[in-house]
Amino acid sequence: MALALILTAMTQWRARPAFARQAYAANVLMLVAGFAMMGLQITGYFVA
Repeated sequence: MALALILTAMTQWRARPAFARQAYAANVLMLVAGFAMMGLQITGYFVA
């Protein structure tokens, strides 16, 4: 049920003209968050 709702929402979102810009921004934010979390893990490894 939840997967069907997510798929419907994603399909609607992809049909919008601003999708490419928003998808790019979302990917950049996820990449930055991933590097930040990796930095926290590496810092914890060397501090501990």
